[in-house]
Amino acid sequence: MKKCIIIMISLVTLFCCWQHGYCSEQTPEQLVRDFYKWFFENDKEGKIAENNDGILNFISKDTIENVRKEKCSDIDYFRKVGSESYKWTSVHTAIGSAVLVARDIFIVPVDFVFKDGEEHISVVVVLQKENGKLLITKIMDQHPYL
Repeated sequence: MKKCIIIMISLVTLFCCWQHGYCSEQTPEQLVRDFYKWFFENDKEGKIAENNDGILNFISKDTIENVRKEKCSDIDYFRKVGSESYKWTSVHTAIGSAVLVARDIFIVPVDFVFKDGEEHISVVVVLQKENGKLLITKIMDQHPYL
């Protein structure tokens, strides 16, 4: 009887550990959702999110270094429009389903929806695993792919 109890406890413990390991990895959709939530919270009131090193939790180091170097454009890299074009305080970020396009490379469609859905901007977010961690490596305007 004691052996059965010990085996049952061991199996339950093993299952819980396996389940935690399986669920602890962030999905591409969740990473994109978390990134844009963080981005909009850190890109207001005179703050520029891309200058905050917290962005490295979401964006690959090479990508953010390139974005920081290429500040000559009026187009915001993360939204693909001029930052003053829309009222970003009332935007709803709709995250689509991730598509695996190659080993450890995903694309995720994102819509920024304004004014009850009347206006929206669409981008495609590319994610890749780097050193075992899923990170955003590129954000593209969706227009050429429609």
